[in-house]
Amino acid sequence: MVKRKKRYRIYLTAAIVCVVVFLGIFAHLFNGAPVGSTTFKAVITNIQGNIITVKGLENNKRNYRGEFVFCVEKETRIVCRFTNIDLNKLETGDRVAVSFSGPVMETYPVQLGQVKQVRLNPL
Repeated sequence: MVKRKKRYRIYLTAAIVCVVVFLGIFAHLFNGAPVGSTTFKAVITNIQGNIITVKGLENNKRNYRGEFVFCVEKETRIVCRFTNIDLNKLETGDRVAVSFSGPVMETYPVQLGQVKQVRLNPL
């Protein structure tokens, strides 16, 4: 009887761990940053066509607090609340999370490599 309860607890614990891992992966894939990218939070300061300038928030790590500029390419996802949106929905003053990979050009403002996703953070 004791062995049976012990085995039941082990199976229950394993099932709970599997569910938590699955939910974490699901949340990351559908709302989080793309795999292999760096993400920081910012406010849009300027939009000219498909070129966006942002200012990193003060609560970011030190390297992501300044001004950044990037080009929105065909592959760049722009999302809000699990839904893809058009570039023209973004406005100056919007808070966003920018996910990018690749090299950055240390100019002013910093030029980001390939921006994979811009996630609008509605208030």
